[in-house]
Amino acid sequence: MLGIPRSSLGEHPASELLAAGLDAYRNQDLQGACHLLERASALEPGNSAAHKALADALCDLGRWEAADVRYRSAVELDPRFARAWNNWGLLRLDLNDVSQAIAAFESAVATDPDLVPAQLNLATALERAGRMQAALDRLNATVATHPESALARNNLGAFLYAMGRREEAARHYRAGLDQDPLSARLWHNLGLALRDQGRIEQAMHALDQALAITPDDAVLTSDRLLLLNYRDGNEAQVSAAHKAWGLSQPRREPLPWDRPETFRPVLDGRRRLRVGYVSADFGLHVVSFFLQPILAVHARAGGPIELFCYFNGAAEDEQSDLIRNLPGVHWRAIHALDDATALARMRSDRLDVAIDLSGHTTGHRLPLFAKGIAPIQATWLGYPNTTGLEAIDWRITDTWADPPNESNDRLYAERLFRMDRTGAFLAYGPRPEAPPVSPLPALGNGFVTFGSFNNLSKCSDPALALWARVLDAVPRARLLVKARSLDEPETCAWFRRRFRAAGGDIARLDLESHQPGYVGHLARYAAVDIALDSQPYCGTTTTCEALWMGVPVITLSGTTHRSRVGTTLLNAAGLPEWIASDTEEFVSIAAEAAANLEDLRALRAGLRHRLSTGPLIDVARSALDMEAALRMMVVRHCEAGNR
Repeated sequence: MLGIPRSSLGEHPASELLAAGLDAYRNQDLQGACHLLERASALEPGNSAAHKALADALCDLGRWEAADVRYRSAVELDPRFARAWNNWGLLRLDLNDVSQAIAAFESAVATDPDLVPAQLNLATALERAGRMQAALDRLNATVATHPESALARNNLGAFLYAMGRREEAARHYRAGLDQDPLSARLWHNLGLALRDQGRIEQAMHALDQALAITPDDAVLTSDRLLLLNYRDGNEAQVSAAHKAWGLSQPRREPLPWDRPETFRPVLDGRRRLRVGYVSADFGLHVVSFFLQPILAVHARAGGPIELFCYFNGAAEDEQSDLIRNLPGVHWRAIHALDDATALARMRSDRLDVAIDLSGHTTGHRLPLFAKGIAPIQATWLGYPNTTGLEAIDWRITDTWADPPNESNDRLYAERLFRMDRTGAFLAYGPRPEAPPVSPLPALGNGFVTFGSFNNLSKCSDPALALWARVLDAVPRARLLVKARSLDEPETCAWFRRRFRAAGGDIARLDLESHQPGYVGHLARYAAVDIALDSQPYCGTTTTCEALWMGVPVITLSGTTHRSRVGTTLLNAAGLPEWIASDTEEFVSIAAEAAANLEDLRALRAGLRHRLSTGPLIDVARSALDMEAALRMMVVRHCEAGNR
């Protein structure tokens, strides 16, 4: 305890005890602070500051009920104590009492309109209550009255970003940086907004600025690694950046159940293999749409897999419910758990295999894999590159996406496990609400429409230049680009400038934003004759959706996993003739297809049936192949342990 010896507490007036308690609190001596502040409030029960300070310390100790009582006392003694109202509101919000939190924040704002944190907290509480317009109005009002507040600019930007208004968000982030150029949070958020608009180099600059301020920010570092995948650059450098991150992580720890005798019952069929999938994307997310049908096969009665799902998402929804309610699944929500608690919880399940589904995307728990969740660890599906962690034994892929060669394999910290029984490392489970395939639009339009529905972040300058060449080769053809970020006029104007700079004719370019609902999104393929894949980061879900809607996709087969996923998908779909080995062949395939509308019509009409009998959507076979792969990983692990 700082300031006053415990033995002499009774000799000091309340004001000295309060000062000493605040000093202890600032120095993180929470127990000492509580003792001093309890004594101060006992000596002077009418001192609202003592009650508020004690409540703050009790909150930090997790003593919520006691803190609640003290905050209530503070505001009853001084109804104009704005900071006490604000902190009480934060406590009620943490306890999910949103209505009481709103009332507390409103009291704080009413008594001190210049208390910006209270204004922003009120907006957060209104958002939690689903009162989105009221939350936006509050944020706008706060920025209007406090334009110098970088924090207010950040919060308004973040709210607008979540609404899909990325251009507006970026403006507020920049205005905030004018006030506080050393705000890593503002630089970071600006980088994400720019990434979603496809402004990759500007986004990289923003993230680099943020990292220069907070070099140890784990989320920021992963966001930068993810951004590297959108650049057409030096793959050795991209790999080195991932591996450097991996070397910064804690070393893998031995697990007591990692012994050969643990796995013998699995290999001779006396015990099911305990497999845990770890992801923030079990909800309404493209990863889940690929994953859920596989997990449904794993969960079948009498199957060889005992299934564990560790959900790191903030909220569950109808899609995550499909997984959580699979027969026999062990569902673990770990979002609210710190690394130590989550790791202990996961290790208590004594998994045989743990599978990361996130890589460096939002919500990953790679530091847990670094320390070791299971004797065998793998990464699959959710990330197009190495995690950088040698603690992850395997990266699940295939020969099409990662052709066997030493130079390719060296790019990964993990060993590559190629799923060559099926041929593809993933399978697509079409959603039942997909609309029927429409007639070929070129027959009615009198011209061919090429299309890309990929995110703008994937629409690189080399991709735009290639698409421009396709239009040059097919007179009167048009290009439809549809992306969520194209709902803002500034982004559309910027994209047109980019397309013109790449050699494209903007008079033949049509831009659309997203349509509400999944059916509305897929229905827009009725306007597309041929889809053009992105580079250097191929589409995955968009390619599968286009094919299911009868629209063939032309892909350029690159040299990295992310630039060869289209190669995997088209081979699995039985359409290898739509894979180009270079840009000349890409343009040639487009021109030849556009010149043969009857062949294109027949392909469109029969493509869904053709896919239905092929490996791309044979989810059951893919799941069985995954089970065989996991068993082979166990065999190899045991063989390595016996050497």
